[in-house]
Amino acid sequence: MSDGQNVRIGILSEKIIKTLVFAPSEGIYQIVADSIQMEAFDKTLAVCIQVSNDSLMLKMSDGRAFTFSEITFMSGKSSYFRICIDGLNIKTYDDNLIVRNRFGSLLLINEVEMDDYLCGVIEKETGKKKNKEFYKTQAILCRTYWAKARENHLVEGYQLCDGVHCQAFMGKPSDIPNIRKAVEETYDLIITDTTGAPVTAVFHGNCGGITEGAENVWVKSRPYLKPVHDEFCLSMPGAEWTKSLSLKEWREYLKNAGINNAIDCDPIVFNFLNNDRKTYYKVGGDSLTFVKMRNELKLRSAFFLVRYENNQITLSGRGYGHGVGMCQEGAMNMAKQGYTYRQIIAKYFTGVEIRTLTESDSLKNLYNETQFIH
Repeated sequence: MSDGQNVRIGILSEKIIKTLVFAPSEGIYQIVADSIQMEAFDKTLAVCIQVSNDSLMLKMSDGRAFTFSEITFMSGKSSYFRICIDGLNIKTYDDNLIVRNRFGSLLLINEVEMDDYLCGVIEKETGKKKNKEFYKTQAILCRTYWAKARENHLVEGYQLCDGVHCQAFMGKPSDIPNIRKAVEETYDLIITDTTGAPVTAVFHGNCGGITEGAENVWVKSRPYLKPVHDEFCLSMPGAEWTKSLSLKEWREYLKNAGINNAIDCDPIVFNFLNNDRKTYYKVGGDSLTFVKMRNELKLRSAFFLVRYENNQITLSGRGYGHGVGMCQEGAMNMAKQGYTYRQIIAKYFTGVEIRTLTESDSLKNLYNETQFIH
C-alpha cells in the first residue's frame, strides 16, 4: 500500500517545449495558477499552455486566456492525464503536473506517488514479463537509487529527471500485476551501507560472469561494489558478443588512441587474453583502459579479449553494460531458480543491509517537507 508520498520528477527535460495541451484521461483535475484556485475539469475538456516571454499563457477551451508564472494541475482520486507536446508527441502520466517557464521553454514536473513512479521505472528498465521476485529486487534498487540521488536536480525544482543518468521513467505504467505487487510487497525497503546511508544501487544487463569494481568505471571505489563471480548469467542472451575489424582499422584506431607503435609492430602483439576483467589493454609499453575502448568503439561491454588472425582483429566479448552492481540477467535467472530478493541483493552488493527508509538514520528527515527552489 502506498502512503501517498509524492516524488517530483522532471519529465522531457532535455526537450525545448514551447506549447503543450493538457487533457485529463481519467478523473477530475483542478487548475491552481500562482496559488489561485481556478476551475476543475474532466476528460471532456483540454487546455493549452504556451511560453509567453518569461511567463506562461494558459488558454481555456472557451477562448479565455491568462498569464501566470506557474500552473499546477492537481489530480483527484485515481486520476491520470495526457499531454501533447508541440502538436506531436502524446505522453500519459499519473497524478499531478507542475508547469513553469525555464529560459523560454516549458519546464514540466510530474508530481507522482512513489509507487506509481517505481512501477513506471521498473517497466522501462526491465520489461513486462519477468519473475515477481526479480521485480521485487528491482523495486528495492530503484527505490534506493531515488533515496540516494533525490537531490540531483533540487535546484531545478524536482528530485530526479526521467533520463537514463537518473532513472529512465516512462510515465504511466501498463497494468502489470507482478510489478505492482512487487512494489507493494517491498514497501519502504532500501539497500544501505553499514552506516545506514543508501547505497549507489546500480545495475547493468549482463556481467559476463564477473561484475566490475566501481573504481574501474567511475574512479571512486565503493566497498559494496566489488567484483563478484556470477555463474547465473552465463547462459543468458547477453552473455557473449563479438566484433570484427580489419587489421588496418585496428592499427589506425590504436594510433589515434595513443599507442605509438601501432602502425609498424608485428600484429601478433595485438593478441590479448582477458578472462578476469583486466583494467588495461597493453601493446608493448603503451596501454588503454578497456572502459575507454568500450566507449570509443561503441562496444557492448568493456570485458573482451583481442585476437589477430588473417589480417583481421576479432574482439570476443562477454556481458552487456558497465558491469557494476547487479547483473540483471543473472538476477533474473536467480529469481527463476527460486532465490529470494534478499539472496539476490546479497549476491551482488557486498556487506550491505536492507532497511526501511524510516529505519535508516541517514534518512530520518526523508519524509519532512522538501523545500524546492522555484
